[in-house]
Amino acid sequence: MELNKLLETLDSGGIMRFHACPKMRKQRLSDHMWKVALISQFLLPTISKDALIHALTHDSTELV
Repeated sequence: MELNKLLETLDSGGIMRFHACPKMRKQRLSDHMWKVALISQFLLPTISKDALIHALTHDSTELV
């Protein structure tokens, strides 16, 4: 992973989800991606490292 991509991915965790939906509970992107990774590992205990990393970073492009 190149340095710029790493820095973008790290910055993306602070993005708030559902910020424009007043009735939805707000959630940081990092919280969402962490929960997706935990659920993925629970449902598939033999999940590959690459798939787990994808779960942990799948929405990081929302920063841009």
